[in-house]
Amino acid sequence: MQHSLFFKALFAIVALGLYNFYSSKWSPPSYSSSWSAGFAERQTASNLTYYVFDGPLEQSVGDTRQHQLIKLPNNMVVLCTSDPNSVDTAASLSVNVGSMADPKEFPGMAHFLEHMLFMGSAKYPAENEYTQYIANNLGEYNAYTANTETTFYFSIAKQAFEGALDRFSRFFIDPLLLANSVDREVNAVDSEYKGNLQSDVFYEEFDAVWRAGMGLKIDLSESQLKIKVTGFNDKLVHLLTNVLHKIQTFTVEQNVYDSIMTEIKQALENVKFKQPIRQLVGEKSDQLNMVPFVPTSSLEQLLDQVTIDGVQKHIETVFSAAYFKMLMVGNFEQTEAVDAAQQVSQMLKSQPLPTFSHVPSRIVNIEPGHYIYRHMGKDTNMLNNAVVATFYCGMVTNPKDRTTMTLLSQIAKDQFFDQLRTKEQLGYIVGASTNSFSSGKITLNMMVQGESNPTYLLQRIDRFVHEFRQTLAEFDTVKFDALVESIAGKANEKVTSVDAEANRMWIPIDKGTYDFALLADEVESLQKVRLDDVLDMWDRYINPETAVAYTRVDGQMWAAKTGYPSASDMATWPENILALAGCLESETHMPVDLSDLSRFVHTAVTQSNTDTIASLARLYPIANSTQVLNESAPGWSKIKNALDMAMYPRASHMLPDSVTNFAHIGMYQTVEGKWVITNVDKFKATQALFGLAVPVTKLIPNTTAF
Repeated sequence: MQHSLFFKALFAIVALGLYNFYSSKWSPPSYSSSWSAGFAERQTASNLTYYVFDGPLEQSVGDTRQHQLIKLPNNMVVLCTSDPNSVDTAASLSVNVGSMADPKEFPGMAHFLEHMLFMGSAKYPAENEYTQYIANNLGEYNAYTANTETTFYFSIAKQAFEGALDRFSRFFIDPLLLANSVDREVNAVDSEYKGNLQSDVFYEEFDAVWRAGMGLKIDLSESQLKIKVTGFNDKLVHLLTNVLHKIQTFTVEQNVYDSIMTEIKQALENVKFKQPIRQLVGEKSDQLNMVPFVPTSSLEQLLDQVTIDGVQKHIETVFSAAYFKMLMVGNFEQTEAVDAAQQVSQMLKSQPLPTFSHVPSRIVNIEPGHYIYRHMGKDTNMLNNAVVATFYCGMVTNPKDRTTMTLLSQIAKDQFFDQLRTKEQLGYIVGASTNSFSSGKITLNMMVQGESNPTYLLQRIDRFVHEFRQTLAEFDTVKFDALVESIAGKANEKVTSVDAEANRMWIPIDKGTYDFALLADEVESLQKVRLDDVLDMWDRYINPETAVAYTRVDGQMWAAKTGYPSASDMATWPENILALAGCLESETHMPVDLSDLSRFVHTAVTQSNTDTIASLARLYPIANSTQVLNESAPGWSKIKNALDMAMYPRASHMLPDSVTNFAHIGMYQTVEGKWVITNVDKFKATQALFGLAVPVTKLIPNTTAF
């Protein structure tokens, strides 16, 4: 029987090692003619031929699902499984070619091709079409290259399966394999390979363990080392203690140290080349919301102070002051778990970690108000801008708030995607989703990445927020009930392995809540939520016209080639004028005088007999351009929308008065009363912090254990 064991110690560590890459000649296996025996010919409803295996399939006694083995005319063999109790669908495809088939002169070729197949097909040429489709439909995807096979797979909501399968199938039918994707993916594969270099010492030590059905995974963060071992219970603790001993006695070689330092520096340097939207929802969001937080720029400076001697000394003393948590899942008695913890404790011989040495992350409690948190991209070749409008809503500790926000985001995200991506074509990456930290508030994030200027993108998000309220009020109750059942069904899905059960139980332990009834409470709460509750959530937190404690942060990432408006312009001109000016400049590549543009808009509004189209034709001279604007002109619809928002802005609402006047820390307000964050650390210093996660389960110490 397989079991899982988690171990976590809190400290900082750099793990170093060496990985030897090699390849050898290999050819795919051949199948005998007997493989075709037992298949009977069938016809689909559209008269397509396929073959069904009519013999018995060996099946686990506890497996209640239905399985059917079929073969297609191209000799592809497919195992089809039916599970009426599952709320998701999935597909996987394996090809009998892996790393052992790499040409000697091109090691890594199989892994490289695995990456390239994600980069678009003839039918779906956009690079992110497949991955974005999966993400937009609550799905997951991945792939891996083994020695003798390469496997691709995904899971997704039932209603989206056909679309996912079509996109998935084009990987193998008509992949583009574009030249402009090659260098990037070569670097990605090389980076992934180098990221595993330090693991080689463990491969050498524990290869026999893996061959015996055991498993090992090590994760590192700023203050934690998490070790997960899986396998048969009689050797599990032995494997864990061996790994810990290896960490304690590891010797750093100079060549390995140099390689790893180069890799780390490159990884930190590459952060600025990430997609703008990933920077906003990743590091920039954490930097705003978490205390303490060390940005990449600071890590780059600190790295210069690291030496090989310092790393070696750190390894030798890394467990001198630490504490750990352990989870054991499987066929264990309580006494066995306590004995295992004692073994680990005796081996580490750690002194209690002083409170001042363990600084847990706290979440910033941003006071009501509307804030702008903007950044200039450092990648001069990046053309895209990105925005994330973050609405701070209910409390993460409240089950009803969590489930209501889940339903709200599911309803909003499809409408949001349809309006801003499908209809307005504002960018390829468009989405709406919820997020939360271990404590604090749940957030609704509306994000767009595209070439339009961020001020315009946020204006379009504002328009969606204004109009979506009516859509929500008229949402079909039958569809709402079906959505509730779908989410509840997914939450109620039984874990299918000890490993999955361990992962589910570890989450509340890692967060410090020890709330093992979390899913059950959410399902119970979900069944009680009504559409009126969702509408009330919208009005209380997201609708600026009704939210009493409206709290929102607009993250902006401006492309280096675009440049963002000056502080003086933001404090002088309305956002709709700035958005229109940005659209004109991006289309004409000529500067726009904001005073002239403002006068033009005012005149266009007062001349009620002049329609918007006629007004549009006179906009290009304002941008010092001789171009003629008409429906066939580039950016016509975008400029039309921007002019319409400038000429006929919706009634503005009063922003809540901030308790703090942030002018003394260098922040300033826009015409609309939004505060622009100029120094995130100074801003966070003015804000309160949420408390640490509180255990909902009483922890009972075993005083006889240690």
